[in-house]
Amino acid sequence: MLYIITFDSGHESTANGVKTVLSGAGVECNDLTKIANEAIERGRLTMATTSYDAVPYESVPFAKTRPENLYTIGRLFGVDAPDFRSARVLELGCASGGNLIPMALEYPDATCVGIDLSSVQIEEGRIHSQALGLKNLKLKSLSILDIKQDLGIFDYIICHGILSWVPALVQDKIFHVVKDHLSANGIAYISYNTLPGWNMVKSLREMMFYHTDRFDDPATKAVQARALLSFIDGALTDTQSAHREAIKYEINLISKQPDSYLLHDHMEETNVPFYFHEFMARASEVGLQYLAEDMLPSMYSGNLPVKTQEVLKTSEDLIRTEQYMDFISNRRFRSTLLCHEGIQLNRLLDGPKIEEFHLSTVMARDDEKESDDAKPDGSATFKDPVGGAMFSAPTPIPTILAQTLVDARQKPIDAGALIEKVRDDLELADGEPVRQVLHKIGMQLVLAGAVQLHSCSGNYILDVSRRPIASRLARYQATYASWVTNQKHERINVDIFDAALLQQLDGKKDLDALSANILRQIEEGKLSIQQHGKQVEDKDVMRPLAREVIEATLQSFALKALLLPSAD
Repeated sequence: MLYIITFDSGHESTANGVKTVLSGAGVECNDLTKIANEAIERGRLTMATTSYDAVPYESVPFAKTRPENLYTIGRLFGVDAPDFRSARVLELGCASGGNLIPMALEYPDATCVGIDLSSVQIEEGRIHSQALGLKNLKLKSLSILDIKQDLGIFDYIICHGILSWVPALVQDKIFHVVKDHLSANGIAYISYNTLPGWNMVKSLREMMFYHTDRFDDPATKAVQARALLSFIDGALTDTQSAHREAIKYEINLISKQPDSYLLHDHMEETNVPFYFHEFMARASEVGLQYLAEDMLPSMYSGNLPVKTQEVLKTSEDLIRTEQYMDFISNRRFRSTLLCHEGIQLNRLLDGPKIEEFHLSTVMARDDEKESDDAKPDGSATFKDPVGGAMFSAPTPIPTILAQTLVDARQKPIDAGALIEKVRDDLELADGEPVRQVLHKIGMQLVLAGAVQLHSCSGNYILDVSRRPIASRLARYQATYASWVTNQKHERINVDIFDAALLQQLDGKKDLDALSANILRQIEEGKLSIQQHGKQVEDKDVMRPLAREVIEATLQSFALKALLLPSAD
């Protein structure tokens, strides 16, 4: 029998060489078992009846499911999609609302409805919703099979991480729910495991099933599944093979995820991967058509080798082309956007279309380590440090265009404002030369993954105001969780110090007041400050150090899109 014993090292953070450590009563943990037990005692729940009741799935935000993103992609391909700010949004399998609650809070004029089979998770979501005072959110404990027409019509339907993990009968119902409940110009988001990429994962899943079938306790199953993968990896130490590489990849993936991910994504009784053409056949049967993927570069054959591009361009069948691209990339997961069959789509992404959007980039100057200045000929190279996309700007206009986006620190800029900013920087008589360059390269950069499209600039600031303010949601989440949701609908991990500071950011306190509150928590034994590995006791030393850490943390919050515009 295989065993693994792990030890948590505790929570700590480091900023500018100063370490903050929780040493007493601090942030409360979110105890789902306690929530469930209290609800059962009140008669609001029965005992767990599903695996998601026994082991609730960690409910987090997924930025790509955000209605603003679906709206943007719809507009790109000619769909007159409903305004995301006032839309009706339905999430199938909403868990405890980690994805839907931020939407309801960000868009008070929207109506959000979430359903989930797990009454435990719905109860948790209701507790959070009530604590935040949300009036535009309804969470229902309901089987997808029991959805009736009276549920209503929705502009955006989200079904993330459900389709592959439910029986065929429920899969069919999901497609019918989308067809019957999606508004005329609405957009649906459905994610699912795909073939051929899931073939290898399927083998690993079957190995874990075989090894863990002797254990009933979910926690033990998770430990033993991880142990099996490590055991196999160790046995293949001296082997170079695709099998070992797959094992190592899966170990790395699972090591970053909680047990709920392992148990539900890999070890549920049902896990059905689809070939893309199979998925689209099911969608077409009920009158839905392919709109796009949630990540545009994955659709662009121009990212493949030239000879491959030439072959794929000979096909006029988009579904077949996408399927062949899956064969090439060994794709294992898709997030597909669907709309009604009758909508006339426009897939001609011509240059001027770029002006309809806000733009951002994750790229950075590739030559920053040498010089921040442009080269004598005005050229520069920019590179995505994560995705690998690279852009070589041969002349001043594309260089300044790219640099302006880089300087915006990933905050979207309206295309028209971008053109004017570059015109001013280059002291040009008008913006037409800049506009022509943007038309020529803009959409290419989008499809290459170097530039991202948006429909608004985002409700956050990149600088620290005199009285910093974080969203009501982030301040609330910081009271019980190890992560919060930022204004870009992303999960941001927080440590003890981050959480303590976030809770103070109500827009009423300046740096002096924030420092006083943190110092009081240190004096009460809730926080401590360490420098060079030793706890700081001298108050004269502690005060400036605490202030230094607060200032550094606030700057970090700004870059992570956690700070709202202030009234100051």
